[in-house]
Amino acid sequence: MTDRLVILLVEDSPDFADLWLDVVAETAGWSMLLAANGAEAFKVLDESETLPDLILLNDRMPHMDGIGFMEHYNDYPLQGKKPPVILHTGTIEEERLDAYRDLGVIGIIAIPLDVFTVHEEIERMLADYRPTDD
Repeated sequence: MTDRLVILLVEDSPDFADLWLDVVAETAGWSMLLAANGAEAFKVLDESETLPDLILLNDRMPHMDGIGFMEHYNDYPLQGKKPPVILHTGTIEEERLDAYRDLGVIGIIAIPLDVFTVHEEIERMLADYRPTDD
């Protein structure tokens, strides 16, 4: 099992954020940072003392959605290795999924979540992730 992960959850729904915090993170022993949209996620990244191990990104959010976040994230200057991004989403068009893949997400988690196995799915994606040198 992976050491205690620090995850930046980018999610605009307070109820869904609570599900991630109260069930998924607690079960897996993870620590979570929260951002309500892509723009807020950049603020959290800038203000954090250390980068998270992973970003869990929602698709549709106000102010800056997941696509907008990924378009800026790829060129965003961060100190250290950029955390990989996993998308979590419900129904989504195949073209939009392709756009996320092209922008570098390492995996996609379908909603509704299986709260009993999602942490294993995330750990598998991280284990399979091979960062590229920028």
